[in-house]
This record gives sequence, C-alpha cells and structure tokens, in this order.
Amino acid sequence: PGWLYAVNMGATTIWERWNSILPDGTISGTAMNSLNHYAYGSVCEAIYSRIAGLRNLAPGWKKVEIKPHLNYRMKQMDFSFDSPSGKFTIHWTIKDQFELNVSIPYGVDATIVLPDGTQHQVHDGERAFSCSIPTSLIHPFDIHTPLLDLLMSEDATAILKDVLPQVYQLATGDNIEFKLDSLDSIRYWYGTHIEDDQLEKALQRLEQLER
Repeated sequence: PGWLYAVNMGATTIWERWNSILPDGTISGTAMNSLNHYAYGSVCEAIYSRIAGLRNLAPGWKKVEIKPHLNYRMKQMDFSFDSPSGKFTIHWTIKDQFELNVSIPYGVDATIVLPDGTQHQVHDGERAFSCSIPTSLIHPFDIHTPLLDLLMSEDATAILKDVLPQVYQLATGDNIEFKLDSLDSIRYWYGTHIEDDQLEKALQRLEQLER
C-alpha cells in the first residue's frame, strides 16, 4: 500500500512497514514491525528542503534559504511550514517559465535561489520571482537518468531498444533494482558489453528528446 494506507488505518506515526497493521486491525506477521519508525519520516524532510527548497540556516529559523530542486515530472508545488518564527508558504509552478511565490515570516532573512542560478536577498513579507525554465527540464534525459525514467517515455524506450538492445532486454526484465541504475553505472557492469560508439549514439538521440 501507499502512504495514505496508514493514515486511513488511523496511524499518527510512521510505521516501519507499509502494512504493519493489516486491514482487519491485526499486526502483520512479518518480523520487525515498529509503529513509530523515524527513518521513513525523513521523506518529509526531503519534501520541504528539496522539492519546496526551504532550508534553515540559523537558530529559530531567523535565516533561511529557499532553493527549489525541480524535476520534469512535477509541474507545481504548494507548501506551508509553521516554524518557530512563523509560517512560511512556498508556491511554484512550471509553465512557459518558472514562477515562485513565497511568504516569509516577520523578522526573517531569506536567500532565494532560482533554478537559473540567480540569487535574491529578501526580508519578511510576500515576494514573487520568475526565470526561464532550465534546459534539464526540457531535455531531461542524459547518462545519469535512471532507466526507470527512460522506460516511462515511449521515445526513450524506442532508442534503448534500437541502439542498446542488451540494456533494453535487462531493463524490461524481472530485476527491478536494475531499473534504478543509469547508463553511466551499467556500462561498467560485467556482461552488458556496451561499446563506446553505441553509448554515444544513444546519448545523442536521448538528449534531443523534449518533455
């Protein structure tokens, strides 16, 4: 099950396993079933510090950095956080350009870092920013892209099948962990036999694809 399964089951903490409590209310028979497991909670930190981009830089949240890390699969983010200094809100969208709207609590200094690398030093209040969309979001495929992402694109999958059939065969096989690797890592795997000219041809075509 997914994240909301535990919520719908009445959980107020993060469980060690997705189904630590079964639909009938009994504990799963699998060993190691903590019902207050901190590790999965770290996902929440990644949401606000990476996707929303909010990082604390000083005691009491008196100084912060707001630097969203974008991915071509996510087009917008709406986020709020009640800090000791007050409530932060962050809203960003990707359309014809990147647009960012933030609300910063009174007495807080913030460094805004946009995806194009420009920085803005601002104080409390509501602020709006925009910039061009990074090339990596328009042409997202490169040597470091997980194979799983390539397989989600019909055009990228066709390139793998045509230019790197040995990689395509492995990527569409039963080994799920293989799909999490990239061309950069699997080219060193024993048995894949990826020639340099093969890899270069595949990358040239993959890097031209738009999302």
